[in-house]
Amino acid sequence: MASCAAVTDSIEIIFEARAAYIAGRGLMHDAAVLVRGGLIVDIVPRSATADLSCRRVETELLLPGFINAHCHVEYSHLRGCLPAGVPFPDWLAAMYDAKRHGTDEDFAAGAREGVKQLLAGGTTTVVDSHSRPATAAILAESPLRYVALFEMIGLDDARAEDAMGLLRQRLAAPSAGRCIASGVNPHAPYTVGPALRARLRELLGERPELPCGWHLAESEAEMEMLASGAGPLADFLDSHGLPRAFETAPGCGAVQYLEREGLLASCDAAFHLNFPAEGDAAVFAPPRLIVHCPGTHRFFARPPFPMWKMLSCGANIALGTDSLASGESLSMLKQLRLAASAFSFLSGVQLLDLATRNPARWRPLAALKPPVGIIAPGACADFASLTAGPGVLADLREILVHPATRVAATFIAGEQVA
Repeated sequence: MASCAAVTDSIEIIFEARAAYIAGRGLMHDAAVLVRGGLIVDIVPRSATADLSCRRVETELLLPGFINAHCHVEYSHLRGCLPAGVPFPDWLAAMYDAKRHGTDEDFAAGAREGVKQLLAGGTTTVVDSHSRPATAAILAESPLRYVALFEMIGLDDARAEDAMGLLRQRLAAPSAGRCIASGVNPHAPYTVGPALRARLRELLGERPELPCGWHLAESEAEMEMLASGAGPLADFLDSHGLPRAFETAPGCGAVQYLEREGLLASCDAAFHLNFPAEGDAAVFAPPRLIVHCPGTHRFFARPPFPMWKMLSCGANIALGTDSLASGESLSMLKQLRLAASAFSFLSGVQLLDLATRNPARWRPLAALKPPVGIIAPGACADFASLTAGPGVLADLREILVHPATRVAATFIAGEQVA
């Protein structure tokens, strides 16, 4: 680290923390994080800054700002409106109706509320999937750093043509706000028909730099439909007069299906992957990503997520909130607590990595300069300031799971945003 004297004249803010999570060092007690121009300049003992004259921010526990690796902010107005604990196709039918009957104003209000909740919960970077133009504008107006993935659904030729036209328009628009990258979220294998698949292969061949994520192997109904072409998800499509995404059942898992269709090479992220086939975890080693959403997992009362098996196979796993249409909270601290409850073998560092360093290894974020998801010299000054329920001398895991631990403030580029 640079000497404090070398940077005395240029420091704008000092974050004085009773404890700060420093990359490679764990919790550093009585730390001072020196910030200039929205970046971390140095990290020194608090006592070394006594003679510096600049703005100071006192915190109890300073963590890297959380990275929410999968969210749909535009559904936030649907909290409590859809049935919980029911089979996925039943929820999907309710969601289908909600999307058909909701107004643009409803979804815009949801997006604004979602952004507010993300910031209040310590999120500083979000990977958001959305289909409404207003959502992109709301994200751009917010202080969040974000990756915008345009969600695409198209089972027939006409819908595929419309979806691709809208996508190309959005990709041609200049980035706004703190947009890190724009890309595409073809919703899922069962909602992307042959015409849209062909157009996606063409686009992603032309634009290999575009981030691309799919909802994969999310439900047992999806797996049944891929395997046999039958089951409740197939019944849902038939009952709504919707065509099938494939004429004959693929007879394989979701990841294998993408590979067969020539779309796996461009898939950077798998959202959910609750029912992986053998070998799927290794496919999503860094710089790819698997995103587990503990709140949604609990909402649907799903079988245990195979966290240990996938980590042991080298998968890069992060956490996301998904949406308030299938969960109770957009707080990443809440997701960490749910993950801690489900996976007792994860240490505090491993838990925190799920919301910071792991998603930062994802291709669109790994290329980011300066980096996010870490408190280190040269990184973005993005922080979640927490009140530690058991005190900062406790183990990090104990701090994260303690019911009295809460997010006290959120900072992006050194400035408080919540």
